[in-house]
Amino acid sequence: MLTGIVLAGAKLTLTERLGYLQKLLPYLDGWATVDLMGGELKQFREASSVTDDFLMSLLESNRPMKIRLGLVLLLKQRATADWLPKSLATLERTGACRMSTDYLVSMGLAWCWATLYATDPVLVAQRLEQVVTAGRMDSETLARTLQKVRDSRRITSVEKVALTARFAGWLASSRSKLA
Repeated sequence: MLTGIVLAGAKLTLTERLGYLQKLLPYLDGWATVDLMGGELKQFREASSVTDDFLMSLLESNRPMKIRLGLVLLLKQRATADWLPKSLATLERTGACRMSTDYLVSMGLAWCWATLYATDPVLVAQRLEQVVTAGRMDSETLARTLQKVRDSRRITSVEKVALTARFAGWLASSRSKLA
């Protein structure tokens, strides 16, 4: 965890930071380290082909902690109105939805969708519905997403009720224990 904090805050060029981060990735084995480091890597707020490519490599990985780091980077560093269309596109085209059966990935994905939803409820609800309708999100992750939205203080009660009602049919027809 200390290595992640130091790496995120050290005065390094982006290339140096990504090089060290690449060496650290095999050792990421817990959500706390991943979430803390992802929240501190503010260099990912900048748009560049280097950070975009690195982020995509994380989200398309087959390792749950790499995917979780990509999701945390997305929701902590790129969940703004300016970034929203690109963040949604990134989220939709990655392997993260396919790996959502892993608990920590599923929770990260739910957290990411809920954070993006707080930015623009109308747009994100439409995109979430497209993902669910296309079968690219399992019912457990959908239920977790709705719970994260209901738990959020950034989302109004009206928006919480509307989103829950919008997906009630999918959850009722699923075998999710979370529905």
